[in-house]
Amino acid sequence: QEPEVAVVEWPGGGHEANRKLRLLCLHGEAQSKMVFERQLEACLSADLELRTWLDLHYLEAPIVLRDTEAGPDAQTLCVLYGGEPRGWHRYELRGGPREEWPGLDSSLAFVAEHLEAAGPGFFDGVLGFGQGAEVAAQLARMAEEDRVALREHFRFVLCFSGVWPKDRQLRPKAPLSAVPLWGAFEVEGKYPVPDYQGLAVHWAPAAREVIAHAQGFRAPILEGPSLARLVAFVAQFRPPGASTAPLSPTSAPPPLAAGEEPAASGAVELGACALPVPRPSAEEGLLRGCRVLAVCFHDVLPEGGGGSPLAFDGFAAKVAKAKEFRRRLSIDAPELERLVNLSDLGAMQGGEVSERAAEVATRAAKQLLQSSYNGFEVVVIGIGFGAYVGLRFVQELENLSKAPDAPPSPVWRLFAVRPPPIFPLLPAGALGSCAVACLVEEGPSAGEPWRLEVAAAGPFRIEVVVPGDDGWENAIINCLRPVFADSAARLV
Repeated sequence: QEPEVAVVEWPGGGHEANRKLRLLCLHGEAQSKMVFERQLEACLSADLELRTWLDLHYLEAPIVLRDTEAGPDAQTLCVLYGGEPRGWHRYELRGGPREEWPGLDSSLAFVAEHLEAAGPGFFDGVLGFGQGAEVAAQLARMAEEDRVALREHFRFVLCFSGVWPKDRQLRPKAPLSAVPLWGAFEVEGKYPVPDYQGLAVHWAPAAREVIAHAQGFRAPILEGPSLARLVAFVAQFRPPGASTAPLSPTSAPPPLAAGEEPAASGAVELGACALPVPRPSAEEGLLRGCRVLAVCFHDVLPEGGGGSPLAFDGFAAKVAKAKEFRRRLSIDAPELERLVNLSDLGAMQGGEVSERAAEVATRAAKQLLQSSYNGFEVVVIGIGFGAYVGLRFVQELENLSKAPDAPPSPVWRLFAVRPPPIFPLLPAGALGSCAVACLVEEGPSAGEPWRLEVAAAGPFRIEVVVPGDDGWENAIINCLRPVFADSAARLV
């Protein structure tokens, strides 16, 4: 007598228990599906058991790239393996804070129609690399929000080296959870690490798993705990009753310590961070009076500009000339070397704030708390590392305000100029309700400031300014001037 066969509880029911998981595979920029097939087979065949679970279907992007867009290496691979270089979108202002992806919308519609044409339950997941991963991530957003019928067409996404678009209109309304994410990115590759992490934080913590690797911009050949994590993630989507070989004790994923940061290779712990954060959209005016103190923190890297309190001389001169600020806005720019020993910072690379540098910043912030800010609204301005010192200063004032019978935090606004994109994770909402403006310059981006965004519970915005002191100075002046003018009018 033949044994009974379990069936999949999935819209396309009736499949046998041991049927393979069908993945729709989306190649990267300037690839063909044939080129990607060769690369992906090497990645997934690292575990032969895993490979036997999968039925891979490849789809080619609708955009054929010009020779100037593809490059000689991509063209050579297409000659070797077949096809022509294609993409899911093009680029405008590539690598900068205003980067745009023309063609993305039509590609999303193209892939969604392909999924729907296959029928409910035919595909189990979508796998993408590079631009293909970016399409997969946006399909997950669509399935959660404005095209929920897509949930019947895939249950999970695997994203290799994908980032989230800069267009804030493509942000989800809440962290994603309906379609779980497993992601992998390289620690040195096409985009900065914060950009890769910025894709993952659009998922709720319980609905995501991410690993980092040191194999460059490619679908990596995983091993050890990283491979075990991928196998365990995929295994949970196998049909009920499917045979699954247990993970060996040597390859089982090790537990992560609380707050653990990514190493050169391995699991990436993003804590409870998730975007978007619920926040008020409007910035408050001056509520407690007209006396305002701007506490300004300089950078510690002279080559980046702003390496001493003199960096704020130009800003102070502009404040003195504006009638709205006269006798109402004071400036305090402390010398960080007088607060802490800056030699304790150690080497700072790539704008990354190490645990050691974070301790120095916290000591500097606490030293300033010996001053009294009673009767003042406080505006905090920081440049580079000084932006991180300002962040910790705001956090410390927020913590003090939570003591019994303590007055509310005097901090009204925080302006972070060229803030470091990587620093030790802070609790969500750690900065309280003050409005936060992240001022970044035109040109190559150091990475998405999602850590700062998660820490802010008040209004948050990113403003792109022209390079140089004039850019950030004018942006802050233009932001404050109308608020001071309105406050003065109400006092008449």
